Amino acid sequence: MAKKDTNNTEKTFNAVAKQFIKYGGEHLKAGDKFQIKESDIKELSMYAEIEIPKEDENNQVFNEEDGKQGDKVGE
Repeated sequence: MAKKDTNNTEKTFNAVAKQFIKYGGEHLKAGDKFQIKESDIKELSMYAEIEIPKEDENNQVFNEEDGKQGDKVGE
């Protein structure tokens, strides 16, 4: 049987809720600060202000209209 890879670390970012939401089993009110996983950015971008550091912004470009991730700029 194959072992699970427990070294899967996912980046987290700081976020502030724009409205009442439930994330990670916690109920958050507007203005509450919390940590968000990288894989949840697209889904929660409508409901929270997500602080993405400048170096990560260059690696992820999102289409403003539909929220889908696009290709890197300049490639």
